[in-house]
Amino acid sequence: MLSATIEESTIHMFRKVSTLNATPYLDAAADQIKIGDFNNDGHMDFVVAHIDWRTLGTDPAQLELYLGDGLGGFSNQTQAMFASGAPWINYVPRLLIADFNGDGVDDIFAIDNGIDKEPFTGGQNKLFLSSGGKLVDATGNLPQAMWNNHGASFGDIDNDGDLDILVNALMGDGNKLLLNNGLGVFELANQRLPNLTEPNPWDGSTLVAQTHTWSGLIDVDLDGRMDMLLGTWDNPASTDQSVLFLNNGQGGFSGSTATKLPISGVWNEIVLDFRAIDLNGDALPDLAVSITNGGSFSEFYKVPYVQLLVNQGEGRFLDETAARYPQSKVSGEQTSWYKSIEVVDLNRDGYDDMVLDNATAGPRILLNDGTGKFNVVGAAESGVAGPQPGSFSNLVAVGDLNKDGMPDLITSTNEMGQKSYSIYLNTLDGPTGLGIIGKYDASAVYRFFNLSTGTHFYSGGKGEVEHVLKTAPQFRFEGQAFSKSAPSADTIDVIRFFNTVTGTHFYTANVEEAQYIQANYSAFRHEGVAYQAYDTAVDGATELYRFFNTETGTHFYTSNRAEMESVRVELAGTMNFEGTAFFVSI
Repeated sequence: MLSATIEESTIHMFRKVSTLNATPYLDAAADQIKIGDFNNDGHMDFVVAHIDWRTLGTDPAQLELYLGDGLGGFSNQTQAMFASGAPWINYVPRLLIADFNGDGVDDIFAIDNGIDKEPFTGGQNKLFLSSGGKLVDATGNLPQAMWNNHGASFGDIDNDGDLDILVNALMGDGNKLLLNNGLGVFELANQRLPNLTEPNPWDGSTLVAQTHTWSGLIDVDLDGRMDMLLGTWDNPASTDQSVLFLNNGQGGFSGSTATKLPISGVWNEIVLDFRAIDLNGDALPDLAVSITNGGSFSEFYKVPYVQLLVNQGEGRFLDETAARYPQSKVSGEQTSWYKSIEVVDLNRDGYDDMVLDNATAGPRILLNDGTGKFNVVGAAESGVAGPQPGSFSNLVAVGDLNKDGMPDLITSTNEMGQKSYSIYLNTLDGPTGLGIIGKYDASAVYRFFNLSTGTHFYSGGKGEVEHVLKTAPQFRFEGQAFSKSAPSADTIDVIRFFNTVTGTHFYTANVEEAQYIQANYSAFRHEGVAYQAYDTAVDGATELYRFFNTETGTHFYTSNRAEMESVRVELAGTMNFEGTAFFVSI
């Protein structure tokens, strides 16, 4: 049974519009919430994983699925959406939401840890694929094995157009690479991983698998290939620091050398999440890493900590946490840690913010000040209620729930067995009245970063910019790049093409180059004049530099000299510098 109560309140950043009260069963409580569109109606839905805290997974708990109406309303449709009925799973510490079978609809990969107590017998991971408006149990498409699954990440490791999965299992099981055939059928492919074994730390006579609590598949060097991050934990069979393996260019990491990431200074650190984030506005993805402390059962998981690592290129990272978000590394009295990090631009100012998921202390909202430094938004300003004394399972998920282009929140709590979910809608003006839209400058050319292709998109048209902000969440807004030049006898047309094969844009002010492309490259669709620029240096103009990415066959443009120099040095093996394309107004 499900009931919804509508609440009216005046708050700053978010407004709670409803609370969904679900009838509790056994001693299960929510353990993670994830958002996705599971029935392909264009509205965001959410799924909830649970654990029975009384038995720690001996008694299985249910996955719940709520369908959204696109206005911020939800209804429990678990039985209707799962073709075989509501799934019951021992213990799902994490969920991965992505399109694993290539039909354009979100699927669910449920990490099954099994029973979370001795003798730790492990669990069979679960897969639910979209089919005919429902979710079908496709667990048979996975390797059939009982692993102590703790974490997982996904990405296209072999660049074949589908999403592969890297599972991180503990208790000697090690890391497992699951290669997708494009239809959501996965094959174990550990031959593509480096040697992740070491002498048995307990007897030294045998080899054991290295184990890691979490992973990230992120293209850290922008060569068009996913690289692998493995998070450390306080176990003799783990690496002493988190490590990075660059993709070997052949769809894997075998033969790749480990690069150690900076340690956090948290005692016996345990890594719980990796997220790409832009901290300094350059072309390289930086990292936000969730870390807590290890130790005995009574000591561990009592430090909530986010490490901020700035990408220096070539797989090197610099720890700038102290300057960007200083935090305590001292253990508290109560269990407290960030299960996940959501990187999202909450106020659409063009800078990455963070929402941290802490089941005991409740969600923490961090706003970027525009320089990559973060400030905590308290309950009085955010409008998101803090947890009540004695409550737990205070989780959070982020997504656009009412289709206004602004990120909203779903939170959960469990107070004396009463389980509920709260819906918070973003009260800030949407893309038609905020930031660049509300202060639209007709002379500006704005820059977006396409997270799907790893390329940049430039536009100066108000309608087009609004459309991208509203309908294309994979385009991260990066602010004004430069200005359009006022048409005159001295200006030239910048022609824009769309590459229908790569899904990227190409810009040129060279008439002969534009004509050659039109005559010889049918994949390039001519989209007309993008804006005006200059072919020579004039007062008030600066150079626009052009690079060619030899790995992806795409181009990168920047008018920022520091960014140009950084790319030339740090990505010299991938980005061919082609010089000055033309001159743009500043």
